[in-house]
Amino acid sequence: MLNEKLIEDYLDYAEELLCYFVKHRKTLYGEEFVVYNVHSLVHLAEDVRRFHVVKFPDENSVTVVPCSWVDGDMCAWPPFKSLKRIEDCVKNLRDPDPSWQRIRVLIMKSTDSYDKAVKLEERAVFTSDLNSEKEDVEELSRRKRKRPVVNRDSSSEDEVQHLPPFPQIVHHSLPEVSSFSGQTQVVLQQPPFHEQHSMASYVPLNRQLPASPKDIKDGSFQRKVLRLLESIQQDIKELKDSKLNSRGSIPRLPPGCPQLPCESPEDLLNLEGLLKDENMFRNICDFVSSIGGNSIKDCTKSILGKLLSTNLSLKYNWKGTRGIKLGFAALNLINKLIFGAVRNNGMFSAATEVEIQEITKRWLMHAKDRDGGRNLRASLIQINS
Repeated sequence: MLNEKLIEDYLDYAEELLCYFVKHRKTLYGEEFVVYNVHSLVHLAEDVRRFHVVKFPDENSVTVVPCSWVDGDMCAWPPFKSLKRIEDCVKNLRDPDPSWQRIRVLIMKSTDSYDKAVKLEERAVFTSDLNSEKEDVEELSRRKRKRPVVNRDSSSEDEVQHLPPFPQIVHHSLPEVSSFSGQTQVVLQQPPFHEQHSMASYVPLNRQLPASPKDIKDGSFQRKVLRLLESIQQDIKELKDSKLNSRGSIPRLPPGCPQLPCESPEDLLNLEGLLKDENMFRNICDFVSSIGGNSIKDCTKSILGKLLSTNLSLKYNWKGTRGIKLGFAALNLINKLIFGAVRNNGMFSAATEVEIQEITKRWLMHAKDRDGGRNLRASLIQINS
């Protein structure tokens, strides 16, 4: 257990030998050679282990955790959102807090250093068996590591068992992890839901496990992939058909809608009333949203220009001025129409109501500058000067 290389392959076997020695010490060497603290030997292997490579069976993922985080088949997991902070906790062997959530795990391998544990984790991405190439992956993934039971009181010769069989020598010929980069996807997963820790954020440092050799051998994995590809192909076909249909149909103003842009306040009030009908609202929204634009500002201004003529926009500001200008904010359904039409454009689906209102206010404020208004004022100023 002092050799770094041998520890990686034979630590489990060393633990079995220690347990065997403690159990049969009297028979092997004689009672006169037994010291009172011989039972402590069984903890030597445990002292060497500092990190576990564990599998989360519910998420089919693996990660490295300190041994102190694991109790039986449950692992404590910190509630931090930062991946770096969780990694620091693992590297520094931080003691688990009682408030951390508990997640079911399977221990796949244990080691004495973080770097070795990370290498084992990378191996676990491609095989759940970190001990032997010959064992079935699924069988190993279901196996739960148990601590050997030591009978400290028995010393009779009829209880002496054969020495634990020496483990098969492992020949390391692992490929570089980077060569599998095209086959494995690094994922950040959401936590399994625990009611008592619903606010905790679970961000394991894990990688998705591949299909087991058993699935590949009997062809079930290939069948699953083929069914999935057929489903994806059908979805793509439906999306293409939908896009072609949408291109072929040009939005038109529904019957009964006033001609746009509106030329008078009466036309605008009439449009406000028509928008109370849901079908009319939807049809007009589709019509004006087809105008589009290169930005939220550009799209909003284009829609406003489609709804209000320049002369009509001169009669409005946002709040209204008594006896001078009308309030555009009072036209609730028209403002709702503008908001919906902007967001109908996939590029601007995240546009906020406040953002669109600010653009509308400025558009009304600068109405006098449109259609050559600014140049006309500049010419008049020049003539008068």
